[in-house]
Amino acid sequence: MKWLWICILNISVLQAQVDRYALVINEIMVDPSPTVGLPNAEYIELRNCSKQTIDLNKWKIEKGSSTYIIGGTILLKPDSLIVLCSKSNLNLLSQHSRAFAMNSFPSLINDEGLLILKSPENKTIHAIAYTSSWHENTIKSTGGWSLEMIDPNKPCAENNWTSSVHSSGGTPGAENSVYKSKSIVDELNINQCIGVTDKSLLLQFNNGMDSAALSNPMNYTIANTPIQIQSAKTTGPLFNEVMLTLTSPLNTNTIYKLRLNNLQSCKREKSFAGEIETGLLKDPLPNDIIINEILFNPPADGKDFIELLNNTNSIININDLYLSSFNQLGALNTSYKIGEGFFNLFPKDYVIITEDTAFVKKYWPSSFHKKMIQLKTLPSLPDDNGNIAVLDKQGKQIDKMVYSDNMHYPFLHDVSGVSLERIESNGLSDEKSNWHSASSSSNYATPTQENSQHKKTIATNTSFTPSSHVITPNNDGVEDIFQLQYKLSEAGYMCSVYLFGLNGNMIMKIIDNQLLGTSGSILWNGLKGTSLLPSGIYVIYVEATHLKSKTIKEKLVVAIR
Repeated sequence: MKWLWICILNISVLQAQVDRYALVINEIMVDPSPTVGLPNAEYIELRNCSKQTIDLNKWKIEKGSSTYIIGGTILLKPDSLIVLCSKSNLNLLSQHSRAFAMNSFPSLINDEGLLILKSPENKTIHAIAYTSSWHENTIKSTGGWSLEMIDPNKPCAENNWTSSVHSSGGTPGAENSVYKSKSIVDELNINQCIGVTDKSLLLQFNNGMDSAALSNPMNYTIANTPIQIQSAKTTGPLFNEVMLTLTSPLNTNTIYKLRLNNLQSCKREKSFAGEIETGLLKDPLPNDIIINEILFNPPADGKDFIELLNNTNSIININDLYLSSFNQLGALNTSYKIGEGFFNLFPKDYVIITEDTAFVKKYWPSSFHKKMIQLKTLPSLPDDNGNIAVLDKQGKQIDKMVYSDNMHYPFLHDVSGVSLERIESNGLSDEKSNWHSASSSSNYATPTQENSQHKKTIATNTSFTPSSHVITPNNDGVEDIFQLQYKLSEAGYMCSVYLFGLNGNMIMKIIDNQLLGTSGSILWNGLKGTSLLPSGIYVIYVEATHLKSKTIKEKLVVAIR
């Protein structure tokens, strides 16, 4: 009789309801080839993080629309591991670990995928949306190395996965080689908040959160507005986003602050408060999104990048846009969509598009990783000359830039790894004088930050105003460009700008009969062709003529050093 009660008690423990995150996906080998030391076999490792023994009979793994039953009685004791694999790989992996062959094992996609672990009651226990960018470098992402969780007790934390550091490429059935190799902290990692409609907001996080807290509308307020949150709805399996329904519509061209309170980490160990900006999205018109910086000749270990700037007062979804280029006949080459879903680009903010965000972060550590998008393929950007275009979702041109290596500062010995920066955001993309090599003091590029050669418009009531009376054309990012801003009573002036020495001899024409608008800038790099001018004091003479108005003549003094 005592033996019978023990059996009944054990069965009841095994069949007890399992809490979310009691069992976690702890390690995955999605790309075992080329092999490093382990067999050429995909696997998924589970870890029991609870204090009870769990029977995995009728548990399942979901991938996409397919469900894969684990099957069979597998007793997994607290703090123990099991490796799941296909029948064909069982003998290979059994030599290294406690392995179990599923009748049907999911084929794992190398680049990215969503894996969901569910209990027999169809309850989501753990889910991961893995990506090859979780690997610590491109060598390990090409195959042979597993992805391991650092701290299994923080199953939803951001940056909690990385490449195995074990010499064999992974640790199936054994403690992860990166186990608690660094401290993983539960944090509130808000990704973005999107105005899906004028009465709904989609709030997205970079990590999973407690679903009950996410679903409480009392945990959200919109600052300085009578608009309230009517309802909040979150769904699995990752529990990293919530749809908020509003009581009143949002206004266009308005930036709102959404405040969050009493949100909790996925295991309810920590509470958070925070805020994020949001607002309605605008469909971009030509020149709303502009090409602001381009690296088309990267160093040997790097990749090209293109920086875009939102030149409006509205929020624009960058993922709706395409990058392309034109061939010699003026027809579009292959176009590449920037992303899927949403990526808010706020007014006057930047985003980098590249094939390797890790390279950008390595060379320019002060750049912001959250303002970068990694694509598998960019339009071809030859090292000597080419073009890049930004298109909307209908294929209409938003901006285009034609570049060549002779647009760089002529005294650079090597332009590899040097970006071209836009000088004036309101200047034309096809004006060569509106582009300059990034400064040496910025390590020759400024991804996700204000350009080192950027010139701001200065308010003025005079016709022609210099940004400075000193120019130092040495590419150090300080007064490299002479900017002559103009503000005229009407359009239609034809302007010429001359450079004279103090002896009255004309040295060069900076511009010759250029048609001006009512306002703008004339830019000069401080050089005579590709030659440096001697240090000294010079006179800039401006002559602007209009058929119906008087001629404007002005003299300005500038020092070159």
